[in-house]
Amino acid sequence: MKTLLKLVVVVLVALTLAAPVSAKTAVPTAGIAGPQVAPNLVDWYENWDSYPTDTSVHGLGGWKGWANSPAATAYTRDEYSVSAPNSIEIMVDSDLVHEYAIDSGVWTYTAWQYIPTNFSGESYFIMLNQYDDAGMTNNWSVQVDFMSATNSVVNTGVSGGTLPMIKDQWVELRLEIDLDANTQAFYYGGALLYSGTWTDEVSGGGITSIACVDLFANGATPVYYDDFSLVEPGAQETMHIGDISGTFHSDPYGRTMLLMWVTVHNANHLPLGEVAVDATITPPQGGAYARTRITKALTGAARFPWGSGTAGTWQLCVDNLTLAGFVYQPADNDVPACAQWFN
Repeated sequence: MKTLLKLVVVVLVALTLAAPVSAKTAVPTAGIAGPQVAPNLVDWYENWDSYPTDTSVHGLGGWKGWANSPAATAYTRDEYSVSAPNSIEIMVDSDLVHEYAIDSGVWTYTAWQYIPTNFSGESYFIMLNQYDDAGMTNNWSVQVDFMSATNSVVNTGVSGGTLPMIKDQWVELRLEIDLDANTQAFYYGGALLYSGTWTDEVSGGGITSIACVDLFANGATPVYYDDFSLVEPGAQETMHIGDISGTFHSDPYGRTMLLMWVTVHNANHLPLGEVAVDATITPPQGGAYARTRITKALTGAARFPWGSGTAGTWQLCVDNLTLAGFVYQPADNDVPACAQWFN
């Protein structure tokens, strides 16, 4: 069954690929954000950073090669990462599995993927509702094909669905699974690739269970993954200020410029993107100015630039953080959170 499923031939009309965005990837990411999940209730999380770089993960952290074969392992690498230093490299013979034991509830499975410009072949992201090393019960629920020939991302299940492949940047893969209602929805870079049932999308005749994830290279060149999480929605998530920092420099007119940054993270210290940061800035010349900036997805940082021809003390106070599904929880004695600089 595995060979038949993983060698599905899909005939596609070539799609126009959006221009790739260059990105230096050794930076943190927002991970899970939004009302659909609560990262403080993470049941499982993997970022590969606790393992040495260039190490086989077969037998580590619950990971193993398909059918428990060491030959199907994958290796930690530091060429690209979301959370530094490592990601996992899926290439050529990699067929990497992590098992779970979940048979009810509503879940969100998230992984971040990086496909280099020169990617060649077809690489698969797969999840099964039944799995055993001997292959006696295996049943597929998810099989998404990343195809270099057409620069496209293809659902090989019965619901179909195709999106343009995104290269040279970290892209979120998000799977929303409702085992109680027997539904699933797969999002690629925030766009819906498909929705369907959990038990009948690929193999058919499955069960309402999350058995494993499978990262299958299928002989292709490297694809990288980082920051996996499996969470069950529940209590409202909290968010916190990670850091307030500032850097002075001069503009072409001789004025002093202060570039201020506010970073935001969730309860698991994962940076959060798309947070509205409300701040009050007091420059040396006086006056208090209210400003709102949005944090970036990969860094969790909001940028507040300010210029002045007057020397003295600068202050930035964070008044509030806003993101759907989250509540701002300042630290003790941190309402508002302020920082000062002097030039």
